[in-house]
Amino acid sequence: MGSSPLGQALRAVIIYVAVLILAYLVGLVNATAGIWLTLILLLASVGDMLKNSEASLRFLWKRLPSALATMLVALVLGQTLDYVFGLLFVVFLILRMVERYL
Repeated sequence: MGSSPLGQALRAVIIYVAVLILAYLVGLVNATAGIWLTLILLLASVGDMLKNSEASLRFLWKRLPSALATMLVALVLGQTLDYVFGLLFVVFLILRMVERYL
């Protein structure tokens, strides 16, 4: 059940923006809940980064369109930490390509 790279990228951006809005609203309503939600999202990003660090080239290549789109939106919205996680994804992809082809 594959979808087009453009469809994957659009879906990733929509989910990313929806999560940002949700986190913002939770932080407005209750600061403590906002902090906990931020920590949970940060830990999820670290978990995803660890999964990417051990992933195969094929898996990373499939995720490239959505990762690049999310990274671009993070840059535009000023979400520096999310942008750094996107850069790390690109680094892991490059490392897998070097391992595979060199």
